[in-house]
Amino acid sequence: MSPGFKSFITDLKLETTILLSLVVGGVLGYVSPDWGNKVYFLRDIFLNLIKSIIAPLIFATLVEQRSIWPGPRFLSRGRPKLLRGSR
Repeated sequence: MSPGFKSFITDLKLETTILLSLVVGGVLGYVSPDWGNKVYFLRDIFLNLIKSIIAPLIFATLVEQRSIWPGPRFLSRGRPKLLRGSR
């Protein structure tokens, strides 16, 4: 990889990189659809990694939120404020 191309890629914003990757993937899929069938295992690995991360992440979020929840008295005190809104 040339130094100019590497600095071009690393200087891009995240949104631009995602959009560029989407366009390149679409063009590659249109030009060579058989290539996607050859690397299907990459899709399976990616999806399994996502599935293995989502469940523990949701569980950890619920446990953390429950640990900082002040209890049922919070609702009895805070309900009028919640219904009134913040004025």
